[in-house]
Amino acid sequence: MSELFTSETILLREGLVIDGLGGDPIEGGSVLIADGVVQEVGLKVSCPDGARIIDCQGSSILPGLIDAHVHVGATMVDFGNQSKLKPSSLIALEMAGRLRHMLDVGYTTVRDCGGADWGFKEAVRKGVIAGPEVIISGSILSQTGGHGDMRHRGEPGGEFVDHDTFGMIFSVADGRSALRRAVREQVRLGVDFIKVMASGGAASPTDKLERAQYSVEELSLIVEEAERNGLYVAMHALPLVAIRQAVDAGAHTVEHGNFLDQETAVYMAQHEVALIPTVATYVMASRHPEKYSDPPEVVAKIGLAAEGAMSAVESAYRAGVMVGSGSDLLGDEIAWLPNEHVLRAEIVGPAMAIQAATSVNADILQRPDLGRLAPGCRGDVAVFVGNPLEDISILARHSHVHAVIKGGSVWCHVKGQ
Repeated sequence: MSELFTSETILLREGLVIDGLGGDPIEGGSVLIADGVVQEVGLKVSCPDGARIIDCQGSSILPGLIDAHVHVGATMVDFGNQSKLKPSSLIALEMAGRLRHMLDVGYTTVRDCGGADWGFKEAVRKGVIAGPEVIISGSILSQTGGHGDMRHRGEPGGEFVDHDTFGMIFSVADGRSALRRAVREQVRLGVDFIKVMASGGAASPTDKLERAQYSVEELSLIVEEAERNGLYVAMHALPLVAIRQAVDAGAHTVEHGNFLDQETAVYMAQHEVALIPTVATYVMASRHPEKYSDPPEVVAKIGLAAEGAMSAVESAYRAGVMVGSGSDLLGDEIAWLPNEHVLRAEIVGPAMAIQAATSVNADILQRPDLGRLAPGCRGDVAVFVGNPLEDISILARHSHVHAVIKGGSVWCHVKGQ
């Protein structure tokens, strides 16, 4: 990669333009960016004087990729013990490294579903660290003994206290007054949305994957409080009972949804609740158990979640659910980022997999300025050597990155390509 440089006006020329909206790709097309936004897209695009020209022959020009479910702060797979093993200074620097990695492989926007605080969002905005735009939920809400309660059975009871301010952070709260305060505290801390655990999960030590968490009344209160402050709620929900409770409570998105069936998918579609599946994290982990030292009960939960992940996505598409794209990869699993696209393409084909990671994610995140190559949209572009419609595995791979442009600034460019 070359050193970071910027240009006020950029012409990407003679590549395969894939607009992120499902339109026909433009062979030999060009994209003009000026003043931080896309100005022109097509076969015949004018080149203003002084524009920086990036030759894209043999490469594909896409909107900057969007990951709608990341945990920037999970610098270890064993995030429950992360803060016990590493000082906060090291975690912060590793988080900055993870952000830079995601930008370098083509992601210009990520939605952090618990862990990154306003400081990381602001550091990226100010250019203190390089990374995608970070959309944050701050601390994840969990019931006592739920998916965000990392205490083991041998630890004493009493009030849960999470002293971390970033990394993987949780707010354990039960009942109306505690939940109102928990939501309001996240609003005070500058979050963009609220994340809540509405079911069990694989990594938590004492809960069941197949059980719902929080009552519908509690979940509805969280939504009410969030919407009063102009925010939406993303709900972690794997089993059917939790997915239905999330829909009934007014969730904006269901995260994961591994055990979604056709009937429940139709129910989601009727209520216009979007799904953010995270297929790679479960499927790849189940295929590579040698990478982990998890106890048997966690291994079993991962395997169970992996079994349903692919069929759940199929059910959602058949029912007309808006289906986005997330990775949920922890620690060094970040190397598996391309697999999220590959696994999705096995279900719906590469064109729809690309849409999920661009314009569909942008719409779910309520950001119509992102995820598409169209005049007036933010100048976020990822250029990959090759054609992802023929081989989608090139996406998010260092070896195939030609250039990444964020907000009209060239963040990385491989010379000679």
